Amino acid sequence: MKNIKLFWKYLDENILVVYIFTFILATIAFLTNLGMLPLFADEPTRALVAMEMMFTDNYWVPTIQGEHYYNKPPFYNWIVAGVFHLTGSMSEFVFRLPSVIPLLLFGLTIYFWTKKHLSRSAAFLSAGLFVTCGRILTYASLLGHIDIFYSWLVFISFIVFVESLQSKNWWKFFVLTYALAIITFLCKGLPTVVFQGLTMIVLLIYSKNFKKFFSVQHLVGILIFSLFVSGYFYMYAQHNSLEGWASIMWEQSAQRTIID
Repeated sequence: MKNIKLFWKYLDENILVVYIFTFILATIAFLTNLGMLPLFADEPTRALVAMEMMFTDNYWVPTIQGEHYYNKPPFYNWIVAGVFHLTGSMSEFVFRLPSVIPLLLFGLTIYFWTKKHLSRSAAFLSAGLFVTCGRILTYASLLGHIDIFYSWLVFISFIVFVESLQSKNWWKFFVLTYALAIITFLCKGLPTVVFQGLTMIVLLIYSKNFKKFFSVQHLVGILIFSLFVSGYFYMYAQHNSLEGWASIMWEQSAQRTIID
């Protein structure tokens, strides 16, 4: 017990040293040999879609080997293509940066939010334990998958939900979360609608504010979300028929769920 107290005291008194040491260690752990593994699992799909966007100069219609790709909307592919453009490289290392960088930002988000409610040392440990958990450290951080980026945005959305509910800031509760939902929908599609809807309904019922579900703020949030999402599909329709999107998106979203 005494050693634990000394450990917590050291963290609180030397937090800057801990930050610097952690930054160096994280750089070594997450970036060293990041480009050594060949592309694996879903990585080739993400890479090929982004590359074909660049080669065809068409960022609205995802394709893979010339065939229309309906499994995922293209936002993450836009990020990958942007990194390819910025670096001038399509290497495995560069391709995986859009996964590793959001992971580190995810850890920072956990730290800064937790610090508002607990001590700095507890917040640091919370973030550190998440970033270094087994699956992330030995698998997810090594691959250029969409999941870390998507999960980070959903986590931010949950934070906005909780904090705006506590402050009764209904514009933030609805409009800002729907703005985040635009990005997450354009990453993975229908799961975003489930996360947004269920989280909103549960929190409003729990806080006895369900009447706000029918508020002007909620209507504005829905309109903003609908405007941007329908805007993307409108641009898509200028190049290709929308047939196939609904069925494929539902099939992809239902996988590994009770619906499947």
